[in-house]
Amino acid sequence: MQQERLPSNTPFVVRNIAFFGMLGFAVLEVLFIVGEYWTDPGGVEAIVGSIGVIATIAGVSAWAWFSPHTAKYYLWASVGVIVAVGLWWAVAPRFVMDVMDEQGPIIPVAAIIAAVPLVFWGRRDWLVTRRAGIALIVVAIAPILGVAASPEDVARGVLTAVAVMTGPYAIGGLAYALGTLPEDVGRSAAKHAATRGSKRTP
Repeated sequence: MQQERLPSNTPFVVRNIAFFGMLGFAVLEVLFIVGEYWTDPGGVEAIVGSIGVIATIAGVSAWAWFSPHTAKYYLWASVGVIVAVGLWWAVAPRFVMDVMDEQGPIIPVAAIIAAVPLVFWGRRDWLVTRRAGIALIVVAIAPILGVAASPEDVARGVLTAVAVMTGPYAIGGLAYALGTLPEDVGRSAAKHAATRGSKRTP
């Protein structure tokens, strides 16, 4: 008995569900962050902070969408920064908490700023969808693990909040990472790679 094959459009459906799910969550988070800025500190600082967050997310996301090849270097660098921040949180939790008490939840916000462009990057091109998924998982999990590994109760007290803010990107990233490359895209990529290889051969 032959195993029933999934419809050919299933990978597209799964990726689109993950994309729009993460995008919708990101919109809610940005609205929450902007609301926090206007609650405290308010005024000019709220305007600057709100514009900074929105402009950074929109600008880098547009870069990842329209020029995924050049944007990938910045995107992977941002992943490295979030991993370093997660380690920093695990090693010096009291210092990190003091900074966030003064400046707000800058670390989860930084993770969101890093994650949203990766969402667009993975949606733009099937050839990078899996890599974007892995990057999203790392960006989402690094702050959570950093807090969980902290020896200080003061840091672990914010574990739930951090998990809520970054966790959904891990779920969407998993959908990206496990997504099956459509057969026609795979054949096209293989043909392109073979063509490039033949051109390099003297």
